[in-house]
Amino acid sequence: MGLAVVFAWAIWYTVREDLNETQKRPVEIVFQSDAKVDVSPRTQTVTVLFQGPRRAVDALRAMQTPRIIRRLTLADLPADTDETHREFVREDFDFADALGGNALTVADMDPPSVNVRLYRVDVRDASVAPPDSGGAADLGLKYSRKSYTGSAKIRARVRDFASLRPIKTSISKEQLQAVAEGMKETPKTSATVTLEVDPTQRDLFTLIEPKQLVAIIELSRVAEKEFVVPIEILGAAQKGARPARSLQFAELNKPHFVPGDPPRVKLMVTGVPSALAALTPAKLRAFVLAADLAEDQRNGDVPVHVADLPPGVALSQDYRVDVEETR
Repeated sequence: MGLAVVFAWAIWYTVREDLNETQKRPVEIVFQSDAKVDVSPRTQTVTVLFQGPRRAVDALRAMQTPRIIRRLTLADLPADTDETHREFVREDFDFADALGGNALTVADMDPPSVNVRLYRVDVRDASVAPPDSGGAADLGLKYSRKSYTGSAKIRARVRDFASLRPIKTSISKEQLQAVAEGMKETPKTSATVTLEVDPTQRDLFTLIEPKQLVAIIELSRVAEKEFVVPIEILGAAQKGARPARSLQFAELNKPHFVPGDPPRVKLMVTGVPSALAALTPAKLRAFVLAADLAEDQRNGDVPVHVADLPPGVALSQDYRVDVEETR
């Protein structure tokens, strides 16, 4: 009796193992494409109902999320078409390859189809616009661009090339800050920085050559400070020259001219912060030269000169004031 039970159990177990069972599993569908075609989206997840022997179903349960690879080539895109829609059903996927054999069959897939768009891809030359570099002034820096990558070979969907003429780039304030921190007390430095592509274009192409867009920039530590200092007219004649004319500052004058006794002028001075911090109004001498007014003119604007400017500082711009002959 005991031997019969053992045989019966063995027969039942063998039959049980060969009975078909079903199991639902999420499956990741991954689309891979060759160099001449692009696909979107590249990855989608479907729920598949598998059917097969118990041992195969048990192995399926123990697996991580199965992954099905579907390869696409230019042959999947109709001729003379830059983009198209494609729909794939379960019969288009090789589930056996992903599961390591044909023990399981696919009874159902949800959703029943996977939809993608195919795009024709090309490699072309593209121009690169000069990088935008706003932010230097906020950091007290003077920015100068020495050179930059002006063109590049890129890979992109054919339909996107029109929006990549040119490629827009920038140098961020954070990049300038990083260069400035490396300057320490040096008043000027040159650096190579990687250009950031405009967010609206960043995902539209892949750089083929060069692998990075760069610029060589020069930064100078510059601070600004306004000084209001007295200004005078110097008109001493040279020996043997005509006597100097008597001039005065015009009543209606430039915005930076401050009338009074003595008259003054507002000057914006830039330079290395340490040198600028040591500068005081008493150290600046502003003046105009009577000889700068043409002899055939009775009034006009003349340049402002500043004496005794220390090394490392300079006027932020050229200043002029109006003068006239004394009545």
